[in-house]
Amino acid sequence: MVAHFSAQYGSFAMFLERWPIQNLAGLFDCFRTHGQRIGTDTAQRFLRRVGKDCFALSPEVIAAFQQEGFDVAQTPTRKKDLATIQAAFNEWHHQSGLSYLHLSEILALSLSTETREDAPAYATTAIG
Repeated sequence: MVAHFSAQYGSFAMFLERWPIQNLAGLFDCFRTHGQRIGTDTAQRFLRRVGKDCFALSPEVIAAFQQEGFDVAQTPTRKKDLATIQAAFNEWHHQSGLSYLHLSEILALSLSTETREDAPAYATTAIG
């Protein structure tokens, strides 16, 4: 995957730079389709590590989406779920000018106390 896109764009970094932030769900799908053993979670972690602004789909972020009435799965991997999430983040980014990661952190911290107490033990509000 890296060699393929590097040849096409001059470098893998240039490929990532040119990918529109308004379509991160499409980039996750590209990683899943062209990479080996790279799902949505791994793609998000990789992109954040290399400096690409990217929303984080932690258990708290998903719980906050559900708490606000969004119809998304607990583990959103379907294109419909990711499109719903992408559209919401695009709108919030447009309205606020905040990064997608910052918006993820705000969303995770917005959970009611009851919801946070019900979160799985492995879930944390640290999204980095």
